[in-house]
Amino acid sequence: MRKSTLVLLTIVFIIPFYANGVPAKAIKVRIQGEQGAEKEVAKSIAARLRGTARYVVTDGDAELYLHLSCMEGKEVTNVTGYICSFVFVYYPEKLAPMQSLLGPYGLVTGRDVSSVAEDVFTSFVEATTNEKLERALKDLRIGVIGYCHSTIFDKDVRADCGQNNAK
Repeated sequence: MRKSTLVLLTIVFIIPFYANGVPAKAIKVRIQGEQGAEKEVAKSIAARLRGTARYVVTDGDAELYLHLSCMEGKEVTNVTGYICSFVFVYYPEKLAPMQSLLGPYGLVTGRDVSSVAEDVFTSFVEATTNEKLERALKDLRIGVIGYCHSTIFDKDVRADCGQNNAK
């Protein structure tokens, strides 16, 4: 009985950390929004991200960047609340200097910081699923391959792609 309980507990706690036989690792996220209204929204989003096992919020280099710009509604109109625009950028670890935009720019409004932060958080989680990150990585690779092979007669492109210029 004791042994089967131990095995069951091991399965329950270990399996969620593996995806496709590979240990799951947290994805580093950097939130860029340090002035005015977006500072409070960014803090709230960071708190939500820290509450997950999937994301780690960092001030250093990251794979995912959340660019955030916010203002109070009264700066634009007579409305109370917040207006924020955001975009998510992915720098795949395997192609680190290259980036992929994950979806279009977003725009959200809300009466308070927490409601705006929750909307941005939800959009972020939906845009950064494993499937969407894998697709973004694949699209970047296809773009590089297309660039290198569709312009084979351009000696500068051939040199950029590490192809022999003597051909």
